[in-house]
Amino acid sequence: MTRLGKKDFDGQVAIITGAQQGIGKAIAVKLASEGADIVVNWLDDKEKASEVADLVKSQGRKVVMFKGDIGQNDQARNLVSVTMDAFGKIDVLVNNAGIYPRIPFFDVTEKDWNKIIQTNLKGAFFCSQMVAKKMREFGTGGNIINISSQAISGLAKEGSVYSISKIALTGLTKTLAMELAPHRIRVNAIAPGLTDTDQPRLGLTETEISDRANNSPLGRIVYPEEVAELAAFLASKKAAMITGQTHHINSGAYLA
Repeated sequence: MTRLGKKDFDGQVAIITGAQQGIGKAIAVKLASEGADIVVNWLDDKEKASEVADLVKSQGRKVVMFKGDIGQNDQARNLVSVTMDAFGKIDVLVNNAGIYPRIPFFDVTEKDWNKIIQTNLKGAFFCSQMVAKKMREFGTGGNIINISSQAISGLAKEGSVYSISKIALTGLTKTLAMELAPHRIRVNAIAPGLTDTDQPRLGLTETEISDRANNSPLGRIVYPEEVAELAAFLASKKAAMITGQTHHINSGAYLA
């Protein structure tokens, strides 16, 4: 929520990986609306990434676009370097970049395994490590938000490796929360359920999406802006005593 006077993220800098669309886009715009300057990490759609950058600028905030595969350590390192050169610090990291190729268990190859784990888990691990070192160096604390998934329940259609990567990400969240707490760095995860983005439409028909949403306890799909609101809360001082937790936002799907 935008308020008169000081905003929650005035003077802060946030890196959002996988920010060219969907949940990453919504989080970038939300944090900008609350005063943060934004680094938009994107990979394969410059036009969409530029649209996100324009939305950030429309909030009166500075923005840097960075093309790179954060699953590659050299590119993740460049992401941090570019951010430091542009802004001199990092306050918030949102590990949102992820892939979910629908592959039946019997068809998964080693190449498939490596690509999914590299993007969804390795990228988040080393981005967190690199950013946390900068946060520790400055001594002012910080926040890391990992975007997990309802797939941690194991219910991921043709997504055995995807589910594994997201389960591991929740474990990483807890471990980092413990290790980084002495440095005043909080680490939390968000596990969205069926969300109104392109991702579920890569494996489900509109009818299947509608049926799943309607059959959830709250009866509708999650909007990316709602995930962004939760991310902003967790990264704000309002959540100063929350760390190491996975927060579910899924229309009550676990209750069904």
